[in-house]
Amino acid sequence: MNSARVIPRKVWLILAVVVIVGLVTFQLVRPLPVVAATPSIPTSDLVLGTPPSIPLPAKGEAAVGTAELGIVAASPQEQALPMASIAKLMTALVVTEDKPLAVDDTGPTIVIDSGDVADYQARLAAGESVLKVAAGEQITEFDALQGLLIPSGNNIAAVLSKWDAGSVDAMVKKMNARAVAMHLANTHFEDPAGVSSKTVSTPSDLFRIAVAAMKNKVIAMVVGELQANLPVAGVVYNVNSILGQDGIIGIKTGSGIGTATGSLPISNFVFASKQTTGAQTYVIYGAVMGQDTLADVFKVTMALIDAVKPAVQYQSYLAEGAVVATYPTPWGSKSDVKASHGVSYFTWPGMKLRRRLTLASVTAPVEAGRQVGHLSLSLGEQVTSVPLSTASALDKPGLRWRLTRIS
Repeated sequence: MNSARVIPRKVWLILAVVVIVGLVTFQLVRPLPVVAATPSIPTSDLVLGTPPSIPLPAKGEAAVGTAELGIVAASPQEQALPMASIAKLMTALVVTEDKPLAVDDTGPTIVIDSGDVADYQARLAAGESVLKVAAGEQITEFDALQGLLIPSGNNIAAVLSKWDAGSVDAMVKKMNARAVAMHLANTHFEDPAGVSSKTVSTPSDLFRIAVAAMKNKVIAMVVGELQANLPVAGVVYNVNSILGQDGIIGIKTGSGIGTATGSLPISNFVFASKQTTGAQTYVIYGAVMGQDTLADVFKVTMALIDAVKPAVQYQSYLAEGAVVATYPTPWGSKSDVKASHGVSYFTWPGMKLRRRLTLASVTAPVEAGRQVGHLSLSLGEQVTSVPLSTASALDKPGLRWRLTRIS
């Protein structure tokens, strides 16, 4: 008769100890869980308030906004219209990018030759806007920019084109390439002065040209001058007769013939108006096209500025040290995630502020102050990336939790 073999109690104890030691060892050597952050801020906010009614012209087209907010209002279904002398802004941009000038420098010398004089005389006879020149006259790059942008000399656009690009045609190619690089889909240059009715744009595109031009300190300085004293022409005056009114600091008028209006004269203006909200300074930019006279253009311009400036505000959207997320651990501790610096933006009623958190998952221990990601905020053209770090240390769990953890 067979009987079951009895395992001694001592063996059971040894086996139990081995199992317990194994379990304890397993629990202690298991990797700690990766901790993901929990956001504590919304992904977007709407700027409070109702957008104001913007008095866009019934005739022609217009666009208005700020560099920070972008375009806040524009005429619906814009059509490309002749931009006339506003084209000279792109000529100036190309020249100053090719041959940069410091604000206290006059630049290289340009010598006026007999061909330049013949061009001046032909344009004068044709009734164009010109700047008087003489053979052998020496002007600086800065002089030429003044002659181009203040009295709006069509002949100086040709002088600068030959000097910078080698020919007028080569300059036009540069200008169109620059327009493509700026994503100006409705802008085309046929000449550097804006004489051709095929040199066209829309207010929205001209808005972007104006912002780019005013970022150039030399161009901004020139278009803000009431007058200039040039070697042969003498004292010349700015065609922008409302310079200095309602904060206007520039930038360029343009008059021509519009085929879309039955070959009637049209007047255009791109403007920059310096304003303040609280202690903050900003610039309202705009473009008005297709008006009958410059007086009409200036009237529309003033109405646009007066409508926009009360609605622009400046608001804080993130305080330095603000908590934007938390790392909560399964063992009950946590570490907040804080912003390294604050963010304030210019605002427009009804515009959306967007937030995007990018945070790494972490494994304890994590020291206080470790950079763990960033917060991107955007409102209009304003975009900021704020580094984020842990507000406090995230320590490893205690022995009890490690031994009793399940997952």
